[in-house]
Amino acid sequence: MLDLLIFILVVLVITGILIENIRIKNNNRELLFSLTQLSLDNDAIKKKITSSEDVEKDHLIKFLSETREDSYQFIEKFQQELKNFKKELHPHVAYYNEFGILSEQYDIYSSMSKKFVEYYEKLLKFLPEEKNNGR
Repeated sequence: MLDLLIFILVVLVITGILIENIRIKNNNRELLFSLTQLSLDNDAIKKKITSSEDVEKDHLIKFLSETREDSYQFIEKFQQELKNFKKELHPHVAYYNEFGILSEQYDIYSSMSKKFVEYYEKLLKFLPEEKNNGR
């Protein structure tokens, strides 16, 4: 009878260990599934963040390059117009600089002419210096 009792006790212990082992196995499987899902979610989030940053960088680079091109075009047009301005008005300014002082008493526009020449010279400072390149 003692053998039967020990046998039943051993069978109950082995059954209990098996049941606990199965429960732990199921918990581990659930944890592994959760961990895998979290890893996939993390990768998806990283990819989305990276892709949105890349899109923003691409837009910024496109904006900067377009702005730079527009700026260069504006500067070229501005300098060309300044050159045209200088070409047309330089003889008059040179004449005023040479002979304008003599006619100050008789010229009612003398103060305006002085201002014009002053601002003309300031404006021409925006033109780049022309290089001779040894010629």
